[in-house]
Amino acid sequence: MKKEIIILLAVIVALSGYLFTRNTDGTNYTLPELDSIAAEDVDRMEIKKGPETLLLEKRGEDWTVDTEGFPAKKEAVAKLIQAAGDLSLTALVSETESYGRYDLSPDKATRASLFKGDTLLRTVSIGKAAPSRGHTFVTVGDDKNVYHAQGNVNGQFSTDPERFIDKRVFSFNASDVASLTITQGETPLTLTRATETADTSSAPKTAWKDEDGTPLDSETVDTITTALSNLTCDSWLTETPNGTPLALTLTITTDRPYTLNLFGDPPTQGSTPDKELAFTLSDSSSKTIMAAVKSLLGKDDPGQAHAVN
Repeated sequence: MKKEIIILLAVIVALSGYLFTRNTDGTNYTLPELDSIAAEDVDRMEIKKGPETLLLEKRGEDWTVDTEGFPAKKEAVAKLIQAAGDLSLTALVSETESYGRYDLSPDKATRASLFKGDTLLRTVSIGKAAPSRGHTFVTVGDDKNVYHAQGNVNGQFSTDPERFIDKRVFSFNASDVASLTITQGETPLTLTRATETADTSSAPKTAWKDEDGTPLDSETVDTITTALSNLTCDSWLTETPNGTPLALTLTITTDRPYTLNLFGDPPTQGSTPDKELAFTLSDSSSKTIMAAVKSLLGKDDPGQAHAVN
């Protein structure tokens, strides 16, 4: 009897040890621990899918898209770097290299690589979203295993440059504009903003005047300042509009000057000292600006400045 008790106690101890040390979540593997990559350490990102490659590159404090150097949306690039740099693996999915079922085959996977100079910091192959939509199938670096990554990372990465090109030319508050200079031909026209109060009971009113103090149609001037305050281009040009006649120069001053040069007839090509690349404007933007300018210069019916939106 004593022998049986000893054997029973040994079995109980062994079972207790097993229950204490076993992995209670049902896994018997260790996930790779990925270091977080700081955004400031990344100066280049390549996104590849099939034969297509998108290059995002940091130049100074700004990011550019593709080799043409189109301005990039900083916020969009920052989200990509964070998604790849802070990647969190939550589960091992497959060790069989059966990538097709996860959209991780070479023709379907999106491959994102982070660089610092010539140093590769991380490569992530991104497949489809998991059925829960809270995870994405991925592989990391040379690791052939398929993992769940936290979040729906799939929708963030694309080789379409239009998703990341920043088409903003200017961004300022129209109410902060203190002066506007219009140069068409040899004689510039400078307009200044003044604040007037008709009587003590009324609120101050904004008025625009020329160099001689002559009041101008404030609504027409505001059409120009508003159009330029959030001006976006249709596309960036890799070549400056050399040989195309200069049609108009507008200089707006807030806490600093903003200058817009318009070329052509109709003037749908532009440049500014603020940007390295020239650009094209939409017909509607060009017509809005030109109608207001013609009205102020007395070359057209003032009503036309407000007729085009």
